[in-house]
Amino acid sequence: MARDDHFVRVTPRGEVQAPVEFRDAVEMWARGVGRHADVVYVAPIHAWQVRLSPMPNDPRLVLYQQGKVPYEELWETVELLEPLTPEEKRKYPNFRGDYRPINLSDLGVDGLVALLDKGNTWSKRGDFGSIQEALCVARARQKEGRAKMERNLAQTARDIAMEVRRRVAKIPFLRVGIDLSTPPNGAPTEELDPS
Repeated sequence: MARDDHFVRVTPRGEVQAPVEFRDAVEMWARGVGRHADVVYVAPIHAWQVRLSPMPNDPRLVLYQQGKVPYEELWETVELLEPLTPEEKRKYPNFRGDYRPINLSDLGVDGLVALLDKGNTWSKRGDFGSIQEALCVARARQKEGRAKMERNLAQTARDIAMEVRRRVAKIPFLRVGIDLSTPPNGAPTEELDPS
């Protein structure tokens, strides 16, 4: 938060708050999609987050209504982080993780709203617009991965069975493929006289 020190407000309780224009812009953006939002500074990772309330039709709200989880656990977070480039990784080898925090002063109000317009909610990278969408994609990937693993296992079992068959039946195995249909010079083969 070094470059943002002059930019933020610290409450009497020691909480770091984003400037009002950022908080207002994020709240207005969230109201446009039927939610509430706030910009929060997270001290352990030294980064800003946009916290979004769940959609009114979110099925996770049933857990809150049953008293199983607090409402704060249902909020989705957009971490304002950007990946380090390979040059930065070499330049700062002691930097923890592969991401660096984005300064609000560098991003600006319009930049923050543009980032949220990308649908950057659940995945924190702009891939999905909701938890349900991320869940559907994850399930599809898992299903595809299981099918690929089963195909690979079946092919491996066939290869092992063929190797065992070759060994038991003492069938010679040539490591180099040979085409016996044509002679080496490319001339057509002649029928051999069986006499």
